[in-house]
Amino acid sequence: MSSDEINILHLSDLHFNGKNSLEEHPTLYAQRNITFSSLLDTLKDLDENWKPNIIVISGDIGFQGITEDYKLAKEFLSNLLKILNLSPDRLIICAGNHDLNRNETKRKKLPSSAVGADSCLKIENLDKLINPFTNFIAFLKELGVSPLLIGNQKHYLVGVKAILGLKFVILNSSWFAYGDNSRNLWLGKSQLELLESNKQIPHPSNYNESDIIIAVFHHPRAYFSEYEFAGYEGRLGAYNFLAKRSHIILSGHIHSEQIEEPDRIHDSAWLFLAGASYYSNTYINSFSILKINKEARNVTYRIFQFNPYESIWESKFSEHSYSLIKESLPVLGEESQKLLDLFQYSCSPGNLNEQEIKQIHLFLDKINELLDDPFYIIKEKYYPNIWKIGIIINKRTEDFYIRYSLMAISWELNISSIIVIPS
Repeated sequence: MSSDEINILHLSDLHFNGKNSLEEHPTLYAQRNITFSSLLDTLKDLDENWKPNIIVISGDIGFQGITEDYKLAKEFLSNLLKILNLSPDRLIICAGNHDLNRNETKRKKLPSSAVGADSCLKIENLDKLINPFTNFIAFLKELGVSPLLIGNQKHYLVGVKAILGLKFVILNSSWFAYGDNSRNLWLGKSQLELLESNKQIPHPSNYNESDIIIAVFHHPRAYFSEYEFAGYEGRLGAYNFLAKRSHIILSGHIHSEQIEEPDRIHDSAWLFLAGASYYSNTYINSFSILKINKEARNVTYRIFQFNPYESIWESKFSEHSYSLIKESLPVLGEESQKLLDLFQYSCSPGNLNEQEIKQIHLFLDKINELLDDPFYIIKEKYYPNIWKIGIIINKRTEDFYIRYSLMAISWELNISSIIVIPS
């Protein structure tokens, strides 16, 4: 294997359930042991070209976030590290919804808005949210996993860690994953701002020159609040904020037996979604290995799926190599310079009343929300380098309608999202 190539073993949703004791449920233990013993044998027999250098687990190590879950997990991961001849500092582990102790979530209030979530998830406020993850954190410490760094603070649930020239951004999507809140989650915009301020994640303008950034968190897109994607009152949703600053996103939670090809978000991060590495003995459990070439800035991968009929893991190669380079494209082609020339003669929407401005902002918010998700493919294809869509008001008609055209605002432009052309 070339020195420029790094192999990442991606596991997710291991679901170690310590509440079921060996004495009371020997069959469950035997079934799980068959699957994991075969997994270890598969990794042990891998060609050297695919032997993992780093292990990433994207959440749900336990089942109920209790100490007994992590005793089982520690035993398995200790054997895994031994077989791969790796030390615990090669482990990247994020929390999942099964890693919080729900007995510690009672009477906790959920944020009702983006502003509330951003405030709750400030690094200075996280101590109020830590209790449900106490057993998970203790497990990481006992396993010998080193803490992450966010700003100048050490943390076990959020932060960055550099390994072999790759930079991992670990976030906790499960802060509020309890009760009936499973599809209204928040990623932590304030944490990402702290990381960018401390140059621990790159600005999008440095995408092709920065270290390769790999973001790790548990939940896929469908489980987050809509405001983690849509721009609103100057706040870019945390998911899209991170995607524009990452090359790869590793997530889990979906438990799908059919693993799809990765999806590219905003012409930036490739999203690799993992199925469960262990759900049951009759389930097609899975894991994958990503081969990253730091020099060529690309990634290829293999998926391994458990065949429950023969109790073996079967492999298939990806047919594609995925580029980690963002193509440099003009925002509006030849029209971009015309727009720039136009802006210096334009003015702010001072001749519109407050209600009209509000209605136009709501209109723009809806357009940008749709382009961020679910119609992000349109944005990626036709406007790959823009921040958001704005509006140029050309003329107000006598019957109080306005004539307008939409404009693409790039990240580099510091202009209003509403431009009024003077009469």
